[in-house]
Amino acid sequence: MLFKKLSASLLAGFMTISAFAKVMPEIGIHGQLALDYLGHVQKQTGNTLTNGANLRAADLYVSANFNDSISANLEFGFSPDGVELGTAFIAFENLLPMTDVLLGQVPSPFCLENANSGKYLPFLERSLATAFKPCIGPGISVNHHQDSWAIKMAVKGTPLGRKIDEKKYADTYTDHYGVTVRGTWAPVLEDKMLVHTGLSFSYQSMAGEGSENQTSFSVSEVKGRNTGKIASGVKVELKDYMVVGLELSPAYGPFQLEAEGLVTMANPRAAKQGFYSDKMQVFHAINAGANWVITGQSRSYSVKDGSFGAIKRDEVGDFGIWQLGVRYSRLDLSTDTKKNVDANNLTFALNWYPTEYLRLGMNYVMSMMSENMKQISRTNAPEGTLALRVQTVF
Repeated sequence: MLFKKLSASLLAGFMTISAFAKVMPEIGIHGQLALDYLGHVQKQTGNTLTNGANLRAADLYVSANFNDSISANLEFGFSPDGVELGTAFIAFENLLPMTDVLLGQVPSPFCLENANSGKYLPFLERSLATAFKPCIGPGISVNHHQDSWAIKMAVKGTPLGRKIDEKKYADTYTDHYGVTVRGTWAPVLEDKMLVHTGLSFSYQSMAGEGSENQTSFSVSEVKGRNTGKIASGVKVELKDYMVVGLELSPAYGPFQLEAEGLVTMANPRAAKQGFYSDKMQVFHAINAGANWVITGQSRSYSVKDGSFGAIKRDEVGDFGIWQLGVRYSRLDLSTDTKKNVDANNLTFALNWYPTEYLRLGMNYVMSMMSENMKQISRTNAPEGTLALRVQTVF
């Protein structure tokens, strides 16, 4: 039922825009398919994780360009549990000079790692620092950019269409209403060298009094069958929370460094025995890494989006493009009554791009979780995980 209602709404919007633009749109279809193999190094007992292959991603992106300034974009994710609706919005480019407006289920502009497309990350998954990222939702996003800087703001509500199946649908994303602002600036922007800086702010209001919804400050850098047991993080009941993030990423040719620091100020609904009091709690997360395209190419960069994209395919030899990466990330959820609640990951990456559409990736994730994090989150990370991926984009 939910899927039918969403489909009918999207079709109505499509027809309205077509009539307004007086032209049939140019349709574009893109997507990605990713297959993973996970192998865990485990010494603990009572936390058996499944080794083997799994479908990590099957995503479809549909775009409809009505003219040079109006377009519609839809994103769907397919899994054994059903279909998820991702972003779904109408974009009005240059509605004002150098200003775009998005209406619909819009992304929340927040921090560099979250802004970068997962298809083009040097690592197979995002870091622990993304536990604080806001989610998508229905609303409006206004994006303004100049030659070296950009600012984005989004106001949105609770996400629509997550798990499009009336029997399994559940609003597990509990960011109900919120506003997110991100400003980026590239003070150095040359052919071979650039420096990216950014500042993000997010405010999220939670459900009303008496709601059982909880906020999950939880993320797993290893995703596959049975990996819910090793998510690093906890669920907390909040009235609202704010997140401030700083980002810095210098790049020179094939070399890139990236660092982010995030601080979350959370306002609990009530005290939770053994974890936190009813006073405001402050959580932290960091992400620092480096990647090197050893075959000499560099990653593309967008001032408008404040993000890095695919590796430029300049002077590619017979053996394709090769890339190395290393990253450290930390999630600290210590409170005023419970200290040393943290998780730390050290990740090594190797990627091979034999063609423009194919990627073979390998990550090794060393996980270090404190005893208090294990106790409170009721999870237990393996000492290490080897992740292999075959990914194709079209």
